[in-house]
Parts: sequence; C-alpha cells; structure tokens
Amino acid sequence: MQDGIFWSRFFKVKSKIHAPSKDGSNDFANNHKYTKLETLLDHITPALQEENIYFHFEDVNSENQAGVTCHFKVVLSDSIVSEYSQTTTVDKGKRDPQGTGSCYTYCKRYLMLSMFGFGDPNNREKWVSTDDDAHYATNAKVDTKKLQAECKKAGIEEQLIFNAVGIKSWEDATDKDVAVIQQRLKDYKARMAA
Repeated sequence: MQDGIFWSRFFKVKSKIHAPSKDGSNDFANNHKYTKLETLLDHITPALQEENIYFHFEDVNSENQAGVTCHFKVVLSDSIVSEYSQTTTVDKGKRDPQGTGSCYTYCKRYLMLSMFGFGDPNNREKWVSTDDDAHYATNAKVDTKKLQAECKKAGIEEQLIFNAVGIKSWEDATDKDVAVIQQRLKDYKARMAA
C-alpha cells in the first residue's frame, strides 16, 4: 500500500472545504462556541467520499483514559490502496459510562478538527483552528514578542490570531496557544510560498 495516495487525496479534500459553523455552546466554559460532532461529520464525510476516502472510529479505553482511533482508507475498484490511522486519548474526568462517552465524543471531534486544521469560517486563508479551547486547561504564560513580529511580518491580523485560539490579547496566550499559532503560521507561510 502507498501512504502517498491517502495524503494526496486528503490534501485535495482539505483544500476544498472550510470549517463548518459552530452550532454548540459549552455552558461550563463561558458559553464557548464549538462545532458539534454530528455537524462536523456531516460536513466532511461527503468531501472525503468524493476522493474515495472512507473512515471509521474505534474506541480506545483504559482505566484512566479514553479516546478513539480513526482509521482512514482509500478504496479504488473495491480494493484498499492506502490507509492511515491516528489515535487521540484524554484523561477520564469521571470513571462512569457518561464520562467515558464524553471522552469518545471529545476525541472524535478534536481529532478531525486537528486533521483538517479548520479555521474561522469567515477567514479565506483558513490558517488557524478556531475551535481549540485548550487554553482553559492551562494558564502558563509565555513571551510572545518574537511570534507577534513574525505574524505581523506575514501580514496576519492580530484579531484573527486571537479569535483562532480564543484569547483577547497576546498577554492571554499560553504555551499551548503559542504552539498552535506557530504551527499554523508555518503552514500559512508554506502555502503562500507555493
């Protein structure tokens, strides 16, 4: 099997679609808006199937963590010609059926959002993910002066950056926010250079 077949088809899909609308609200995180899993899957599945990419989730469960593995397959002439799998797990907040089920749903959603790198639906460049609320989990602050200068040089509006990671200013940025911005900036520069 050839890994390149999956990635070339996947990137075709990724380049054609935009982020679906945020149709959910988390009451426990200051009404943080997010894209529901059902909406996300309804949005990406037809686009993947156009490139003959099919996927399914496999639950992953241990005493302290739960999550999913997403298995992607490229099927041509009834044969699997390329495969790719990615696993995402999180620590269980509660060790009961509802807690485990929440982990499964959370991991499915974030795995797909991360794979597609969805950005703000109003952002034509689609350069950053806007559905990452990881900053709620950490409050480690970092020096962002160099990153600010790089973003300014690339011509990226600050408000777009802030919206992308859910912050109001550079002072609010955590180490996780900075890591997301740095990766998306790198991807953005590569696309602009192509």
